[in-house]
Amino acid sequence: MPLPGYNRAVAKRMVARKQKLLQVRKLIKFAGLILVFMALACTAQKKKSDTDEAAEGAPLVVTNQPRVVTDLSRLSPAATVAVPGETATPAPTISADKTRPSANEVVTHKMAAEAARLRYNPEATTSYRGGVKLLNDKARQFANFSDLLLQQTLKAAEQAAPDKLENRRVPGDLKPVILTTVLDPQGRLNEIVIDQHSGDLLVDRWFIEACKKGVWSRNPPPGARASDGNYRLRFEATVINASFDRYGVYSYETAVGLAIL
Repeated sequence: MPLPGYNRAVAKRMVARKQKLLQVRKLIKFAGLILVFMALACTAQKKKSDTDEAAEGAPLVVTNQPRVVTDLSRLSPAATVAVPGETATPAPTISADKTRPSANEVVTHKMAAEAARLRYNPEATTSYRGGVKLLNDKARQFANFSDLLLQQTLKAAEQAAPDKLENRRVPGDLKPVILTTVLDPQGRLNEIVIDQHSGDLLVDRWFIEACKKGVWSRNPPPGARASDGNYRLRFEATVINASFDRYGVYSYETAVGLAIL
């Protein structure tokens, strides 16, 4: 009768033998997979070589589908295009008939002569001129004082126009904005009265803001004061669309007039 210890030893040896057999089978399977992959790779390489040889012998077919070409010589039998600038630019040919200008010269001179008319502006008016204007005799009498106020106000209006008018098209039938401003004897702005609205709220606000920034004086002439001792100034402002770019952003022309009351 076998001893219990002997039976355990036999069982251990059988388990170890099974484990070795399993490891050997795994190694055999792994080696077989490697051989299969190598065979597939060799077959694919051979097919690719055959395809490339056939493509080199066949003419290049132009299709609408994108296609990667690594061999640039297959695109065209011509030599490589030279880098721009390496070859000298050929001298322009001179017309045999020197008495007649070339077509290019005719077109250039014509465009230069008609540059102002050719500039696109569907609302252009030849009679309109931006700038400043003295509106009464008293303003002309104190021309230096009036011109300083006008230039300050016009500059403030032109700088504020893109923001206050939002670079949009202003209506073409607007009336002038007319404001009466009151300066104290020291030349500080105390009051703005709207005498006439333009018909566009943004335009009215724009010129009011311009007057707030531009209507002041450090040394106003005493003779220009009104009967109450203050300076009463009437401003008239007009704005029109000057031009616009391809994005629809407008620029403007502004005219400002001044009368001393």
